[in-house]
Amino acid sequence: MTRQMLIDKIVYMLREEGTLEKSNYCTRVEQCQDVKKVIEKCLDGYEIIEGKVLLREGV
Repeated sequence: MTRQMLIDKIVYMLREEGTLEKSNYCTRVEQCQDVKKVIEKCLDGYEIIEGKVLLREGV
C-alpha cells in the first residue's frame, strides 16, 4: 500500500465515522481523541518502513 492510499483510507474512515464534523463534538479534545482512535484502527496490522506501508507478518 502506498502512503497516499493509506492517507485516502484514513480520510475515508474519518468521514464515515463522522469525526471530521465539528458539530458532532462539544470540544476539540473529544474530536481529536476520536480521530486518534480511527487512525490507530486503520493502522492496526501495518508497519511503515522507508515510506512504504506493509502488512505485518502473522496478522
